[in-house]
Amino acid sequence: MCIRDSYKPKKLVFVRLHHQTKRYLLAASIFLAIVTFGVIGSNEIKSNKIKKTNQQMNQTLLDGSANIEKLQSWFNAHQSSPMKMESVVSTARKLTAGNPLPQHIFKVISGGYENFNDLSLNTLEWKTVLASINNTQTPNHQEALNTEESTPSNTILVTLEGEVLNFHGNYRHAIERIQAFVRNLKSLDPVTSITIHKLPLDINPTTKISRSIADQTAPSYALDVELHAGAL
Repeated sequence: MCIRDSYKPKKLVFVRLHHQTKRYLLAASIFLAIVTFGVIGSNEIKSNKIKKTNQQMNQTLLDGSANIEKLQSWFNAHQSSPMKMESVVSTARKLTAGNPLPQHIFKVISGGYENFNDLSLNTLEWKTVLASINNTQTPNHQEALNTEESTPSNTILVTLEGEVLNFHGNYRHAIERIQAFVRNLKSLDPVTSITIHKLPLDINPTTKISRSIADQTAPSYALDVELHAGAL
């Protein structure tokens, strides 16, 4: 059997490897093209978002500039003298001087409720009570005004309303707990006085109790706590 001279196995293997390499390179080129287009598209989307954000910021700046110009024109049209402005500032300070801050009041009242978990707090209100001055101007009083002596400072009146928890019909124990709570409040530095407006039950021996045992609603209490404004 005669084998042709043109039949060369090594050359065929090389040709086959060459075609496979070309196919792999073509597939890699297609993959890289897809990735490149994806990256370009993502960059275009991000670029559009950045442009829109920049436009919004520019519009916001323009709106702010317009508002500033309006305010400037208003102030230019309503110019006030330094004396009038000083009077306005002084009046504002006097009006806000006695306004108590809630966090200080909460801190004082929370300190009073420490170790009294059996007492609930349903209502907490406060107001500034202006210090009263006797209208009768005695010589000493007039002299004090002339010498600009300090007048009594304002006080803060805090109203507390709540109930006695875990009540089992023992009114005396409930009242004792409220009275102990009042003593604890009085021991705090900012507290000047406490007025009890309501207790669960009058413990006077002559008082007749007509309430049935089954009707044992939670006993309530109401207090007015006076705080010294300067201590807050």
